[in-house]
Amino acid sequence: MITWLVGWCALAAALAEDPAVSKQPARTSEIAEMIAAIAAGAPMGPGEGWFHQGQSRYGWQWLAAKYDLNRDGRISRQEFAGPAELFGRLDRNGDGFLTASDFDWSESRAQPANKQAAKSKPATSTSDGPSPEIMMKGLLSGELGSMFEGPAIGQQAPDFALKTPDGRQEIRLSTFHGKKPAVLVFGSFT
Repeated sequence: MITWLVGWCALAAALAEDPAVSKQPARTSEIAEMIAAIAAGAPMGPGEGWFHQGQSRYGWQWLAAKYDLNRDGRISRQEFAGPAELFGRLDRNGDGFLTASDFDWSESRAQPANKQAAKSKPATSTSDGPSPEIMMKGLLSGELGSMFEGPAIGQQAPDFALKTPDGRQEIRLSTFHGKKPAVLVFGSFT
């Protein structure tokens, strides 16, 4: 097992250095993060292992550029041109201003809807999950993650075709390009 794991760690390091695989040179490639997390037996909850905060082009920077008219780092209700209800939902701390901290969804800022339930939830043991060997087999077989990262924000998704549930038609992603929005969700959200 150790020899096999060392071989895969060497492959992960090589992939991290390959510019064709690593699209963002400032961070480690996802496959390298996956292999390192599995090898270390890292927990696989939110913000752990290779699970990171989601990315969006419509975060605080975008909103501030559009609505922070006086450029003071805060958006008042008067500056915000959207509905009052939306402003209220975006103002997570309820201080009457939208700031970068209202858009910080990191684990340290997470506020569970039911705080009492979150406090009483029992801690899980690291032995509850599958072994690193099972996790690595899942990664290599394609059942857990992928060797290839998807497109980055702003990059066009590669074209593909899927059959309709009844099998009578084939729909290509490219047929929607420039016509209407298409949302692609890959992975398990159970």
